[in-house]
Formats: sequence, structure tokens, C-alpha cells
Amino acid sequence: MSPRPDTLRIALHARSLRPMTGSARLLLGLTAGLAADGHRVDIHGQRLDHRAIRAAGGHPVSSLPDRLLPRIGERLVSLKGYARRSGQRFAGGHYAAVIGDGATPHQDAWFVHNLAARELALLGAAADPQLKARAIRQTQQLRQRNGALLVANSRLVAEELITRHQVPVEDVLLLNPAVDKLRFRPDPEARCAVRAQLGIAADTLLVGFITSGNFPLRGVDTLTSLLGAVAGAYSDQLRLLTVGHARNLREISARLATNGSSRCLLARPRRPDIERYLQALDLLIHPARCETFGFVVAEAAACGCPVLTSRQVGAAELFTGVGARAVTGLAEADQMLPVLEALLLDPGLRAAVANEQRAAVTALDWHAYARQLLAALSRRTHQRKPA
Repeated sequence: MSPRPDTLRIALHARSLRPMTGSARLLLGLTAGLAADGHRVDIHGQRLDHRAIRAAGGHPVSSLPDRLLPRIGERLVSLKGYARRSGQRFAGGHYAAVIGDGATPHQDAWFVHNLAARELALLGAAADPQLKARAIRQTQQLRQRNGALLVANSRLVAEELITRHQVPVEDVLLLNPAVDKLRFRPDPEARCAVRAQLGIAADTLLVGFITSGNFPLRGVDTLTSLLGAVAGAYSDQLRLLTVGHARNLREISARLATNGSSRCLLARPRRPDIERYLQALDLLIHPARCETFGFVVAEAAACGCPVLTSRQVGAAELFTGVGARAVTGLAEADQMLPVLEALLLDPGLRAAVANEQRAAVTALDWHAYARQLLAALSRRTHQRKPA
């Protein structure tokens, strides 16, 4: 089939694309939205999941010569060398738009996946040297962005770019990401099967905590305080399912042991079909102190699982009305504990919160997201043309 006259060739850039990360979810969702309109989408990067890219309707393009791939393997080349090589590919005007994360020149739009300077300010002396280096690098990139449009996935990100980094308002586009609604949806059969595998009785409350690490930012201390406060009242009727890397799971177990709540812990390694765990939960707790969006929040809500979180998480901006009753101002135990107790005690409240949150998340879709992004880039192109 020949392409329509109005279809475009678009480059997306991802130095590393692994499907379980938020940045990969964003790029793959955008790819699917663009491909639905017949656009050609090439995803450039060094470490790419070719199967996932093709399944979304895109075309993987290695940013390294084939002769270098066997020698480098899974290692990432230096950022400067990678940026130079990728920039050369994008500089020839072969694409109607180049969209990425700002790591290479000649990009028309950047996704802002993290707020390193904000995270550094929150952690202070507890911040690791890598975060300090990322904050410096991100600040430099934002100063040298050459007029690129910055795509913020929440108001939290947009306000940070405008206030802390002095980015002009007209250079920031607020677009909330969508989720894969076919994958993340209520599934009663999966719920029963997973709970049976975990040994969870029908009358046992199963709450979840899912994170990739960075515990000071993800609020593990808040989680520990919350579980310590409520575990005693529920005896064997409350379980905490945590999913993550083995190192992180051991640390969570050690922290819970300090207040006697480790007996309620069910620790499981990460798995690609994370939706099955989300479908089995009665409640997800996400006490992060800084999260630009938080795909796990949106995905849990799409699965029909109510989410307890705070306004320090971008995805919480989607929740209004009854859905916002599970959202606190700050991700601190004193604010979250009364809400947690109410949710655990009242199944009707959990159901009402879940229904409202799910409606908010599923109202978004990747097709509309892609069209809004292209429309914003088109407006900027016309504004720059001489009269």
C-alpha cells in the first residue's frame, strides 16, 4: 500500500529502549499513535527492543555501525560519541520531525522524563553523585536546546521547566500520556488466578508497592511507616506485594522488619506481564516524593485497582472527584495514613475511587496524543516562517 500524501517520516530517538521503563512506554505508545495515521516511524538508538518496536508499528534503526555491535554488545558508548553519531543521522533533513530526549542535536521536540534538579533539591546531602551529574547535564541541555519544544507529561513537569529552568511558556507542551487499554484492564479471571498462585484468600486485602528503586524518592520510608501503623489491626488479613529487583526487595524486607510488619510481605521479581499483578491488587500504594508521571499509577488505575498517591506524582493530576479522595498533598505518612485506613476499611470507597480513577485514565489515548504533538510542531514551523 502506498503512503497517503499527508503521511510523514518521523524519527524518534531512544538511546536505550527497554519495554518495562516509563520512557519506553511513552515512545512505543507514541509510535503506535503515529503509525495509526500511516506515518513512517523510525526509532533510533543503541540498545533497542526490535520486537516491541515492530509490534507498535515502528522501524528500529541502530545508531551504531553493524561492525561495532558485536564488540560493544550491551554496553552503551560514551554520551558524547553517541550524540555526535546520532546527530549526523538527523541533520540531513530526511525527517519531517525528530523527537527524543535531548541527548542529541537537531531534535524538534524533547520528552522530559525526569526532573534531576528537583530530585537533587529534595534529597540534598543524601543525593548520590550520579544524580548530581544528571542534574548538571540536564540543566546544560535545557540551556542549549536551540528552541526545541519540550513535552511535559504533567503540570508538575511543566511548572518546573518554567519556574526553575526559565523555559518560555510557549516552548512547553503539556501532554498526559495514555496507557495500553487492551493490556491494562480489569480481568477477573487473571485476578483469581494470580491471587491463588500467591496464596491470597478471598477475604485478604492485597496492597501493592511497585518500584524500580531510588527508595528515598519513591517513599519507602513512608511505606514502612504506613504498614507498621496498620498491619497489627489486620493480623493475617493484610498482605503487601512488592515487585522489583532482588536487591530492592531485600532492602524493603529489612526496613519492614524494623517495625514488625515484614510478616505481611510478599516479594516477587519483576516480570514483563506486570498487569497480572495489578489486576490482583485491592490497592496500590505509590508514596513517591517526585515522579514526573508514574506509569504504574495510570496502569493500575486502568486495571481497576484504586491508587493511593500524592500530588507529588504527575499521574495524580488526572484524578478528580471521588478519585482524588485517595490523593494527598504530600507523600508523607501523617497525611496518607488516614486515607489508607479509610480505604482498607471501606470496600465501597475503594470501588468508587477505582471507578473514577479508571475513567480518568482510559479517557486518554495514544492516537490523540500523537496528533496533538504533531499539531504543536506544525504550528511552531508556520510561526517561524518569514511573512
